Amino acid sequence: MIKFEVRKAYTYFVSTTIILLLSTLLPHSVIAGINEAFTYQGKIVNDDGTNVTNTEASCISTGGADTCDFRISLYTAVSGGTLVWQETKSDVELHDDDGIFNLVLNCGGTFSSCNQNGGPEFTSGQLFIQVEFDPDGDGDFLEGETFDPRREFTAVPYSFSAKSADTLDGIDSLGFLRSNSSDTFEAGNTMTFEGAVDINGEVSIADTNIVFDGANTDLAFVGDLTINTNDFFVRKSDGYTGIGTTDPNSALEVNGNITIGDQNWIGLDSGAARIEFDDNATDEIALMNALIGIGTTAPSALLDIFGGNVNITKNDGSDVQLSFVGDSNSVTWSIGAEDSINADFIISEGADLNTPRLFIEASTGLISVGGTTPNAFLDLPAATTSYATIRINSGTQPTSPGSGDLYSNGSNLYYYNGSGWDDLTSGAAGLQGVYEAGNTLELGSATGNLGIDLSSASMQITVGEGTDTGDFKIWDGSLDWFFIDEDADTMVMGTAAGGGVTIDAQTGQINIGNSNNAKQIDIGTGTATDTLNLATDATAGDTISIGNSHTSTTLELTGGDDWSISNSGNASFGSATITTGALAVNSDSITSDGAILTINAGGTVNIQDNLDIGGSLTGVTELSSSGDWTWTATTPEITINSSETFTITDGTDTFSINTTDSSFSLTDGTNSMAFDVDTGPSYAGTARPTRQITLSPEFQGASFTGDGASNTGTMTSDFCENGAHADIPNTNTGVCNTSGDIHNYYSWTTSEASVQDYDIWVRWRVPDNFSAWAASNPIQVYGKRTDSSNNAVTVYVYDTSGAIENSGGTQVAGNGSWTQTSVAASFSGTYTAGSYMTFRIVVAADTGGDSVQAGEISLDYLTSN
Repeated sequence: MIKFEVRKAYTYFVSTTIILLLSTLLPHSVIAGINEAFTYQGKIVNDDGTNVTNTEASCISTGGADTCDFRISLYTAVSGGTLVWQETKSDVELHDDDGIFNLVLNCGGTFSSCNQNGGPEFTSGQLFIQVEFDPDGDGDFLEGETFDPRREFTAVPYSFSAKSADTLDGIDSLGFLRSNSSDTFEAGNTMTFEGAVDINGEVSIADTNIVFDGANTDLAFVGDLTINTNDFFVRKSDGYTGIGTTDPNSALEVNGNITIGDQNWIGLDSGAARIEFDDNATDEIALMNALIGIGTTAPSALLDIFGGNVNITKNDGSDVQLSFVGDSNSVTWSIGAEDSINADFIISEGADLNTPRLFIEASTGLISVGGTTPNAFLDLPAATTSYATIRINSGTQPTSPGSGDLYSNGSNLYYYNGSGWDDLTSGAAGLQGVYEAGNTLELGSATGNLGIDLSSASMQITVGEGTDTGDFKIWDGSLDWFFIDEDADTMVMGTAAGGGVTIDAQTGQINIGNSNNAKQIDIGTGTATDTLNLATDATAGDTISIGNSHTSTTLELTGGDDWSISNSGNASFGSATITTGALAVNSDSITSDGAILTINAGGTVNIQDNLDIGGSLTGVTELSSSGDWTWTATTPEITINSSETFTITDGTDTFSINTTDSSFSLTDGTNSMAFDVDTGPSYAGTARPTRQITLSPEFQGASFTGDGASNTGTMTSDFCENGAHADIPNTNTGVCNTSGDIHNYYSWTTSEASVQDYDIWVRWRVPDNFSAWAASNPIQVYGKRTDSSNNAVTVYVYDTSGAIENSGGTQVAGNGSWTQTSVAASFSGTYTAGSYMTFRIVVAADTGGDSVQAGEISLDYLTSN
């Protein structure tokens, strides 16, 4: 068993003597030349009374000067209270003086420079001294001792008379005023004069008030009057008064703001009084949310003008302009008139009148929207793809209209002609009327196209109606035209005489050109009614014809090698013949006699029985079979080219042999296994082999450290067993208190009056074959604690990049018995094989003999091989 104390391993005791030299520390002292200091003396020893050596305190040197530190603090209470004074003494000698230290506390010569929170009050109340000792001499006082309880300051007998040392006949020195030089009267006191006071010099009054409350009190100044340098100034020579300035240029000059309170005003008498701003510069009047009334005493807006006119006049040759300023402190709109005799009115966007949005010409009254040269009483801008020129919203027909009124009901637009409403959207009826009157309708377009939109309705063009006859033509006035002859029931494209295309509805013929034209497709031109002739001439010998007017009802090509298909079902290609029944050519397959060989439209070749190939079979990219595939060779061998892969698959399950690296692999689409003759097996997916590693205290490479506060206690590394194995004796059964327990563990306990904790840090190298953590609960830790009141074993896990996985940690200890607890259900951090991850195990124990134990760490991971 290994047992060791951590951090504050030693307790020190100090006996002290205080020698006071504080006669000049009292406020308003009139005594000079006495040192501001007091001496603090004591001896520091171990808890067994022996002197402290460098074994217990590294600041003690047996062969040189000591480097021990003391910190002395004054408080207003024996515990808690307010810190009012503090000084640190460094490099205090203990070894050469048999552990005795003698500290002169004077804060470098000025006792008050170490004051805290107003400093100590020695004339009343209580003061308590606190001593701290730092054994390693680094001045941080984290490892040392704070001696409890604090010692109270008490008076020595002769110091009793010091209580009246700053009084005169029982009157405190603060009750007297005398000065033969510059003096300061402290704030918070009152000075009362019941008679005349003649001051022949300067009086400076800081942070207080002067009150003149007599009914007939006069205040006279022979020289200038100055309050707070320039807050208020009255000049003797001319009586000018300055507020915020010491150089007034008028009877009253104010350098700053003047505020007039509620229900108060500045008045002008009935004479020719005025308020004038004229300094040949820019005058500004800032009215902060004040309501201004002109002609009214009850303004309801920032500017309320009642009665009369408002004139804006300029005589400097520039435009007259009223600007509107937005939230961004920039001008958004301007209203004004040009600087001319007949000034045009403009509403403009921006800070000037150069970008008009509305323009009214003064001489004519013409209005332009977006321009400056109106040509009508209302001149509107041209429409764009985004905006129309004008929009008339849907409304209701006016009951008392006037001539020229317009309105829209949402679908039609109406104009009042003085006696009734005209529908301006009835142009279609008007167009029909023009046509019915026998007039010619002409539709013209710059592009020469006429488009008819059929997206929402069917279209019918009627040429002639009833007994009316008429032809329909589309032409260019010359030869290129499209003509429907109503009388002949024909449609001609081009000109029939020039070799156009003619469709004759009466005969069913389609002619390209005519009988004398060298290019002709003629349907129904022979004596039969169901013939198709394609020839340069109907009498030529190289025709292709189908119809019952030709012998044997055959399809023949005779211009060269013979090619014919007869009604007997035979096909002849020169001297080769395919006879009926031997090969059937269907719409989607070619089938031999007895379906021994079938070639489907998809390119699949099916052979009913055996396929015998005397030589090699090349150019085959895929072989398939509906049944088993049997290899009957005595020594079957499949040879593939180098650097290629041989694959057997059903689309999901796959077996592959790779000749490049002498390996094979198997996969089911999710999990896979590969074997390389050089590197061995490797796995992927969820079916990889699982490995388990258990780390057992004492952990290899573990280190212990405190977090800087409350780290006093005893850490033990030990073993316990309770009936787990017959040959292993029961050991520490108080720790392994359940039958079957067996553990290596760290145990932590403390005798301090508050909860203490300590950290165990473990760095673990991730195995080289690590692939991923097990699917669930991959890291589990054994732990035990006396109870759940302040006792805990908290585990933190950091991945190989140093990122924490379980923020806040996981408490793993069971109450009164060993428990194996999962740190987290899963981990998603970065874990690089061969790198180090980190565990931080914080053991915390309560007072009263409680203890906690941290045991084994179990790690389950998936391996790559």
